[in-house]
Amino acid sequence: MVDFKCRIALSLTLVLIAAFVVPVSAVSYNPGVSVGQYVKMGNYWGIGDTDFVNNVKEMDWLKYEVIAVNGNEVTLASSGRLKNGTAVGGGAATYNVEAGTMSTQYANNTPYTNGPIIAANLSQGDIVPPPGYLKVNRTETMVYFGVSRKVNIVNSTWSTPDDAVNYDVVYDQITGMMLEIQVESNQTQPTPVYMKYGSSVVETNISGQVIPEFTSLPAFTVVGLLTLLAVMTHKREHTTSKPIHSP
Repeated sequence: MVDFKCRIALSLTLVLIAAFVVPVSAVSYNPGVSVGQYVKMGNYWGIGDTDFVNNVKEMDWLKYEVIAVNGNEVTLASSGRLKNGTAVGGGAATYNVEAGTMSTQYANNTPYTNGPIIAANLSQGDIVPPPGYLKVNRTETMVYFGVSRKVNIVNSTWSTPDDAVNYDVVYDQITGMMLEIQVESNQTQPTPVYMKYGSSVVETNISGQVIPEFTSLPAFTVVGLLTLLAVMTHKREHTTSKPIHSP
């Protein structure tokens, strides 16, 4: 359980990777959130590696709440709970949605990808900072809790000769907050390991009105997951040449 908590903590730090950050096109990269707004992730599911999947399914929820907005920087506090009642998370990180960097008590201005928040009001084809890694692949209308919402879908693949990891993340277009995330990892060396896992929003107030948790949602939604990607980092210590992937 201690190891799993460490993985959760790492996931909150994303899959950070040292990258060179440069100015980004003519698109405006600004926050779309205000203090007090939050997204609570749940519906955790997984297939593949038994031990890992069992750990994922132990998660009950993980909440990201906006506690500060300063220029292009948004500070999110994270908190969570396992199904056995154990608290996890409890940290905070500041995300610069223009530069694509994040800062915590452990590191400053570290490039990140697939994190819990991106710039607001991006559209299909727009680059997602830090430049050179991601873009909005599609802008679509999806339904959450019976309400239609414009979302930006970001897909990416990170690979080495020994493994490949695919990320599918859905962000609310207006606020830039993550609504769903799914991760698929296929490791071939040194030991073959396959896993696919995800989570999706179960409660939020980013629409301006609190949307209560809808417990009858299917465990498997369009795309989803928590930000346990750091677990991938734990299994792939040699992949330190790319940016950090958040959760």
